[in-house]
Amino acid sequence: MDTITTTRKTATPAKLRDGSWGARVQGACAPGQEIQITTKAGKSWTAIASKVIWSGDGATLVTTVSAPRNEPKSVDGDTAIIGQHWSSRGNGPLERLCASGCGRRVGKRYAECYSCHQESMDAM
Repeated sequence: MDTITTTRKTATPAKLRDGSWGARVQGACAPGQEIQITTKAGKSWTAIASKVIWSGDGATLVTTVSAPRNEPKSVDGDTAIIGQHWSSRGNGPLERLCASGCGRRVGKRYAECYSCHQESMDAM
């Protein structure tokens, strides 16, 4: 089996003519390619190039979309909402999830599940 490696292109944020934000990528860039955008202040994030606006002089101007994140999953495989500790789990009612990110359901009075709470107590 061949291993496919992808390298992220480096980029800076760029204001586009229509007023939206995109990125100026160093070198050539194709739609669907992952890019690492870094501001002058040092803030950095990953995005996906969605459309090439312009290319030339060793740079490419592209529109971007957010890259998918590897967020914790709930017990049934849905993305857990860690900041709010709630998950809709499809079209059903909201359910409270463990604040530690394990994905277990907890009662409305609790922030963490019993196992995560015991682990944090044992670590003290």
